[in-house]
Amino acid sequence: MNSADAWARAFEEGFKLVDESIMGRVRYRHAASIDATRIAVVYDDWRGALAGRVYGLRLLEELDFDRRQPIQTAMGIVLGELVEPTDEGRERDSTVLKPINSKYPGIHWFGSVP
Repeated sequence: MNSADAWARAFEEGFKLVDESIMGRVRYRHAASIDATRIAVVYDDWRGALAGRVYGLRLLEELDFDRRQPIQTAMGIVLGELVEPTDEGRERDSTVLKPINSKYPGIHWFGSVP
């Protein structure tokens, strides 16, 4: 398993570790590598709307540097970023996002999206 796939799995597991009472309407949908350096996480946001975020592997590795526990780091990101209310994202028609956009039409992306 490569690093991107390992991080995608860490997000899947990280979502499971957060109690539903904290999650509110936030629900995990999908996580996958979109290229050799980034993963995409798809979820229902605090409004119940379909949302996605792209994370660079370098950033994830830096955040996990002192722990070396990707699942715990991913859970921290879920709690710190994904559960919190945010502005509405934007639809993006990027080549690397096309497979995910076709699987989840109407997804609104947040963060540093290609």
